[in-house]
Amino acid sequence: MKDLNIYFHIPYCKAKCRFCSFYVIPGRKSRLEEYFKALQKEIVDHKHTLQNYNIRTIYVGGGTPSLVDSPYVVEVINTIKSNFNIDSFCEISIETNPETITLEKIEDYLSVGVNRISIGLQSTDDQILKFMGRLYTFDEFKERYEIVKNSAISNINLDLIFGIPGLTLELWQQTLEKTIELEPKHISTYSLEIDPDSIFGYLEKRGRFKRMDDNLDRKMYKLSKKVLNNSEFFQYEISNFAANGYECKHNLNIWKGQDYIGFGASSHSRINNMRYNNINSLEKYIDLINTGQSPKENISELSTNDLLNERIILNLRTNRGINLDQINSEFDSEITSNLNSNIDGLLQQKLIKIEKNYLSLTSKGQDLENYVNLQLVNI
Repeated sequence: MKDLNIYFHIPYCKAKCRFCSFYVIPGRKSRLEEYFKALQKEIVDHKHTLQNYNIRTIYVGGGTPSLVDSPYVVEVINTIKSNFNIDSFCEISIETNPETITLEKIEDYLSVGVNRISIGLQSTDDQILKFMGRLYTFDEFKERYEIVKNSAISNINLDLIFGIPGLTLELWQQTLEKTIELEPKHISTYSLEIDPDSIFGYLEKRGRFKRMDDNLDRKMYKLSKKVLNNSEFFQYEISNFAANGYECKHNLNIWKGQDYIGFGASSHSRINNMRYNNINSLEKYIDLINTGQSPKENISELSTNDLLNERIILNLRTNRGINLDQINSEFDSEITSNLNSNIDGLLQQKLIKIEKNYLSLTSKGQDLENYVNLQLVNI
């Protein structure tokens, strides 16, 4: 059986955060019942096409999955379990926002095997939280966090964002230290990205938002690595740190090149050398599913060159890096020639390193990831 990872999208949010670029429906639960019925129908419609796959992970993302009543989530996970071959060690993750966490929801998630929870903390500073459009204070976060911490879900991730205007190095260090004190098993640290479709992107176009200086942003990233590594959170991917044995299997499987399939509006898939996404509209998604039509769009078959480039880019995100032996055995030498011919130059620039024939980024290379990718991929 081939390995497969499942994602399903719940687009509902209380409000859209100022940095968010995902497809979300803020402030209302439009056609919620219809959406979940359509989501389950899409899943069941794949029962026979996915019968020869082993489901390694299930990831519930959004939006804010924890905003909707938990029985909706429970029913979808049960639908997946009853229609597909679920690995006995399947990781089942759910994204949450602090203000939507309740004991009842956590107990319901546990009842269907959820064993990993990701909470969007983003900052421990109340002013930064307000600036980002978050709907809670740090004290309020800690109250809800205790519910999860006291539950049977031990695998907890906390998301943090740096590179925010107004954030100082001192304040970022405090955020890291306060987050470590909460004793999660996993911490993700992301540099603030300004998407043109986000509220910050809108404000930037009108001269009302100024990005952080890139040098300060990189100092914050280096500080993250130092503080977290010193606290026994080892970095296994550019933005992710985990206690030993608590890496996010879902993301790690995708970075390693495993297939994944997304269900729900705006979800993305890559399976059987095909890449596509579901339509970016809840209304159209529901109507297409209900009329027996496919919600897929932007369908493309991946060429051998596409597959190699994707493998390079995804593998390079991980600290282990690219298995050169595997790459050179799987792909024709003519296709891998660009990868192999540029290695020496990147080694001289100290942007990459090779250990036991695994090519990975150096600390300097992590700051210049896009440049390294351009040197290695076959355009």
